Amino acid sequence: MACNSFSVEKGASTPNIIQAETKKLMMSIAAKVILLYDASKMGRTSFALFAPLHAIETIVTDAIGAEDRAHLEESGIEVLTAD
Repeated sequence: MACNSFSVEKGASTPNIIQAETKKLMMSIAAKVILLYDASKMGRTSFALFAPLHAIETIVTDAIGAEDRAHLEESGIEVLTAD
């Protein structure tokens, strides 16, 4: 799923609380949680958190800094970059 904002401290968020609740429900029945976002979403937070780090298994993004990547991987999250 996609997100409007992502922070390595807080996780994935969106400004829309209804979307956040829907995404939480989707995650509760998913076999695997894969988060997709572009680099412009990194380091931001929105009103409604829907996925803390411990709930995310894989992140797919176009670019990520080495320090952020290391933090996520240390948290057990697989990080994939699309070229």
